[in-house]
Amino acid sequence: MNDREPNLYGVQSYGDMIADSVRVARYREALAQTVTPGCRVLDLGAGAGLFSLIAARLGAGHVFAVEPGEVIQVGREIARANGLDGKISFLQKRGADVTLDEPVDVLVSDVRGILPLFRGAIAAIRDARDRLLAPDGVMLPLRDHIYAGIVEAPDLHARIVAPWSSGVDGIDMGAGRELAVNEWSRARFGADQLISEVQRWTTLDYPTVAGPNVSGVMRLPVTREATAHGMAVWFDTELTEDVGFSNAPGEPELVYGNTFFPWPTGLRVAAGDVVEVDLKANLVGSHHLWRWETRVFDGGSHTERHPLWRQSTFHGVPLSLATLHAVDRERR
Repeated sequence: MNDREPNLYGVQSYGDMIADSVRVARYREALAQTVTPGCRVLDLGAGAGLFSLIAARLGAGHVFAVEPGEVIQVGREIARANGLDGKISFLQKRGADVTLDEPVDVLVSDVRGILPLFRGAIAAIRDARDRLLAPDGVMLPLRDHIYAGIVEAPDLHARIVAPWSSGVDGIDMGAGRELAVNEWSRARFGADQLISEVQRWTTLDYPTVAGPNVSGVMRLPVTREATAHGMAVWFDTELTEDVGFSNAPGEPELVYGNTFFPWPTGLRVAAGDVVEVDLKANLVGSHHLWRWETRVFDGGSHTERHPLWRQSTFHGVPLSLATLHAVDRERR
């Protein structure tokens, strides 16, 4: 689950989501709190329709399962097998192409990747909220909080840079290293790998969120001496005010995982040092362009210990001159 996946998940990927017992249990609990007898529910990005089926069994008057992928056919078959096909309309469409005769009372979605800033997810949620949800309707999730911390991850960092850092048959492969350290990757960190305080980067409040672009500067004090290799980013969710789950390092592993933003090289740090990260995510076309600029300050003197690192997923993609000209023409 990342921002460069194929347009449609395979059935096995949907199976992984269904098999995530924590995720399913929390969504079921949130739906049980919000679905009332006879209410109308919209399941945005329904996949195989699990949340639609749960809502129907909880007594919803009618459920609209909206999913552009072919996996919606599986949802139809499952609904039929469970005697719920009459309560669910399966709409193989993008949310933006859906119109309803009446607004819905509950809007449920899980259109995230590793992070909630995933392709056009924010725009899809906002559109469904503004056009299809009743003014007093309920949204699940209610909000997502995105957090970050500095991590020690020698094995993961080595896996990213090692193929490009040493020669192969006497051939210098170093040109690929610059690309490799400008890509983020899916990872799973233990709590013991966090070597700084954790800070919330942003909160996506879905009843009010307006746009897909986020930026913010974080100051992350180092908590112990270690070799830092980059930054871990993850999200915790509030499905309702009292139901949610966490993807933080050390929590039970969920289908989403953590995101690793590597540094160009490992850096020895000491307790009291401060890592300052300016993190930006901007939707460009159908993908987010991520930029992370990092400074490290000495905890005692407050002087800069390392020159500024400027990294961006733009620099992680090999682009020919012709492609760059084409992108420039599109932007104009």
